[in-house]
Amino acid sequence: MEIKSVTSQHRDALKKCLEIATIEIIISSPFISINALNADGISNLIKDAVGKGVQVTILTDDKFDKKDGLLKTHSLNGRELLKAAGAKLIIYNGIHNKTIFVDNHLLIEGSFNWLSASRDAGYSNKENSIILQGVN
Repeated sequence: MEIKSVTSQHRDALKKCLEIATIEIIISSPFISINALNADGISNLIKDAVGKGVQVTILTDDKFDKKDGLLKTHSLNGRELLKAAGAKLIIYNGIHNKTIFVDNHLLIEGSFNWLSASRDAGYSNKENSIILQGVN
């Protein structure tokens, strides 16, 4: 039996959430990185979801991806990719949640930066998340 790394499990959960959403998905990730988005094919998953009528909303922080007041290139490119894929990008000051919310019945909350964490197991942290599922 193969045991997947925690990073792989989180990556799989993100992809699965985008695939199963039927009404809306909200992803809160304080950082955005084009590298993480490309590694997981997030743009295509968002396009597929939007094509099925799913509202995709991304919440991110206003300052974490900046250096000297300017967005870092990998963050700027990531934000542009998300918008081009059809996601609504909302930028808040001080947001730090790492949350996924799907169709009023699935919530994942934890420490994994969904749209920016390194996808290289050698550079990733030990991340933990809790999944709450059900209509209540």
